[in-house]
Amino acid sequence: MNIYGFIPFSHERNYGKAYNNYCRLVPNSDDWIFVTDGDMMFLTPDYEIQLKELIQKYPDTGMFTCLNNRAGTPPQIFGGKCSEDGDIRKHRKIAIQCQATARLQVENTIRSMSGYFMMFKKSTWEKVHFREVDKMILGVDTNFCHDLLANGFNIKIAKGVYVFHYYRLLEGANYRNHLL
Repeated sequence: MNIYGFIPFSHERNYGKAYNNYCRLVPNSDDWIFVTDGDMMFLTPDYEIQLKELIQKYPDTGMFTCLNNRAGTPPQIFGGKCSEDGDIRKHRKIAIQCQATARLQVENTIRSMSGYFMMFKKSTWEKVHFREVDKMILGVDTNFCHDLLANGFNIKIAKGVYVFHYYRLLEGANYRNHLL
């Protein structure tokens, strides 16, 4: 079992197609894939080991996501509210704290999640692909989550993994110009 990480991008603005193209690159059905947004970063040096441990502990998971500082989905936000603090050192301390206190703890969810970090097995993707819609940037992640849940897969939030997600920190959460 290998883990492959990608930051998909689409000049065509069809992110579902881009995600599917990256998933096709993964050679084996038993391999795992994680996709991230370009404005997300891991804050602990051994996050890859931790991801592998999560997979080993919860091998039947449809999709993992994790905690962060800013997103449109409160269950994924550490403390439940978007942080306005841009000091990366403070966020690294939170990541270390989460990893130390909740390393392999997960919370099940029955709702669509923000896709700044999504990790799933290739065999899961072989059953549920990303929807390919022209000019679609927003909604690719939530549609994928909805389709996973509708097909009987579960979604788990890894409580011990905390990442920094820029998510329009300077511009404000309602900023959408970069999505046009």
